[in-house]
Amino acid sequence: MTPDAATMIAYSAGLFALIFVFFLLSSRGRADRVWFALPFACGAATALLMVYPALLPGLWSGRLAVVCSLLGYGGAWQVVRVVNGRKPRVLAFVLPCVVWLGLSSAFVHDLHGALAVASAVVRTGLIAAFNGLAAWELRREPLPSARLLYRVFAAFAVFHLARALGVVWLPAPLGVASPAIWAVVVFNLSVVTQALLASAFIIALMRESVAAENHRLAFQDVMTGIGNRRAFQVKILEYADRRQPQGLALIVFDIDHFKSINDRFGHAFGDQVIVRAAEAARKVLRRPDQVFRIGGEEFACLLEDVTEQEAFAIGERLRRTFEEDAQLVDTNAVAATISIGVASGSSLAEDVTTLLDRADAALYGAKGAGRNKVVAAASNCPA
Repeated sequence: MTPDAATMIAYSAGLFALIFVFFLLSSRGRADRVWFALPFACGAATALLMVYPALLPGLWSGRLAVVCSLLGYGGAWQVVRVVNGRKPRVLAFVLPCVVWLGLSSAFVHDLHGALAVASAVVRTGLIAAFNGLAAWELRREPLPSARLLYRVFAAFAVFHLARALGVVWLPAPLGVASPAIWAVVVFNLSVVTQALLASAFIIALMRESVAAENHRLAFQDVMTGIGNRRAFQVKILEYADRRQPQGLALIVFDIDHFKSINDRFGHAFGDQVIVRAAEAARKVLRRPDQVFRIGGEEFACLLEDVTEQEAFAIGERLRRTFEEDAQLVDTNAVAATISIGVASGSSLAEDVTTLLDRADAALYGAKGAGRNKVVAAASNCPA
């Protein structure tokens, strides 16, 4: 290896060591973050063994350099899994590396011959596979950094697959032909570029994931998993900005005699009844419809592209579904019911706040008519 090549690889080792230290220090208090440092520790070890092959006798420096490189790419796949909240698959990436080391040690006794070529194809193919698996983990992630990270891993999976196909003709370290300085430059540049891009986008992805989770918690009711009052208000403002909100209907409902349920069974049991109400709404509503918990035991459902009759029919199905589901809750005979008010804007392009007032008035009409009823705002009479 020429001195210039050795210098480039030594610089890479230093860079990987610095990134390793950064991620190691940032992982304090978070055991899963230690995975972030692993690929860069492996990268630094790979570069060190390549620059100083005399560290180990015979071919062991070269073999272990390859194993460290494979572990680094496999570790990057595990980092992506950890970032996405999945468990690492240790055996899935360690076992192929161990198998390659065992077969290489048993059959490849020099740097020439068909077995050496086969070994190079296998190790390059493994690197391509690890990159492809990392890209696969990110294929459906909606965050911007995840999409960019997907492209990085997918591009390098293709790059290393091309290396595997041309390993016989490419000079070392890209392939097994006679070494060339340009090959060292390309190989080193590819490794460093991927490391820098991956680390930058992983950091960005962690920040975006935290922000997305905070946003979710801010607009989601923790108990039921549906939208909360804040989410409902935001959605109301979105509809209010529309010039023609025809076809929009609003269903408002709450649980009848909910205070007596809490008094009889306790607040923890009352929470179960609230969850049962949310589940009934999700069961009945169509896919584009949305349900929100806007008060203690009060809910609102927004329905688009429905007629007044269709909205009323959905409200009636909701009433019957909850009545059936809440007969028995946690082995207790509760026989809980809900009262429902329905308001539709299909016949008049009114603003959504007026629609909400009309739905609330219809809900009070259902309460006054004896509860466990659906009242439409247009007629203000029970079903």
